[in-house]
Amino acid sequence: MERIMREGKQLEVEMLFLITQNPSDWLKMPRTEDFIEVLCKFLDVIRESNTLQFMWRETFLNEMHSETECFLRRIIFKDSQDEESTKREKQLMNLLIFIIDEKAKLSERNLDGRAKDTAAMQKKELKKLRHSLLMILLSKKK
Repeated sequence: MERIMREGKQLEVEMLFLITQNPSDWLKMPRTEDFIEVLCKFLDVIRESNTLQFMWRETFLNEMHSETECFLRRIIFKDSQDEESTKREKQLMNLLIFIIDEKAKLSERNLDGRAKDTAAMQKKELKKLRHSLLMILLSKKK
């Protein structure tokens, strides 16, 4: 990335110098194609970086989802419910709802190239999961 940026800066300086000398023919200059090629490489690196960030975030959210759900199940299925565990359950429910919302946002962005149908199905599944969590919350309040 740094190499591409240095190369791009160098080409930019050269092209600006050539453009100031001959402003009408800058598109025909041989360095113009090199500059466009460097820009394309830079965009490819950014696109790859975005994809990797997306994958990392998706993995992180999946791990957090499973851990939060596990802790929540432990609290829910515990025989005795004291005030502290009820408070912790509420915190975990809110965290789980936040995680599900974030996962829904990721599926809406659809950066990893999945088909739209798959993203729509995943979004529906996340909405169902959120709905079931809200139902659990409501049933616990009674």
